[in-house]
Amino acid sequence: MTDGPTEASDRDRTESNRQLLRSLVGNVLIGGRLDELESFVDRHDYTEHTPNGTDGFESLLATLRGTAIERPTRRYETIHRVLAEGSFVLSLCEARWRRGLSVLRPLPN
Repeated sequence: MTDGPTEASDRDRTESNRQLLRSLVGNVLIGGRLDELESFVDRHDYTEHTPNGTDGFESLLATLRGTAIERPTRRYETIHRVLAEGSFVLSLCEARWRRGLSVLRPLPN
């Protein structure tokens, strides 16, 4: 299943994109600072790559708020690795999810 571009662009920005995703995961997902989300995600152009997710910044924010309030047992805990090639960046994270340990792979646009 694919959604969005299938070829990386901006290869000269690989390291800055890697650091951007590391900051997003650390500050927003692990740190819970949802007020910083807009510094990482374009409010007007956000594509959700989760098959059951909905596109749009407000949808993402509502999902993250809902997880923080309604499901406090769902939480990101550790960034294990951030892989990057140009505009394609993948984080491998450890999280508590439904009372168990999971590895999650957010794919930001």
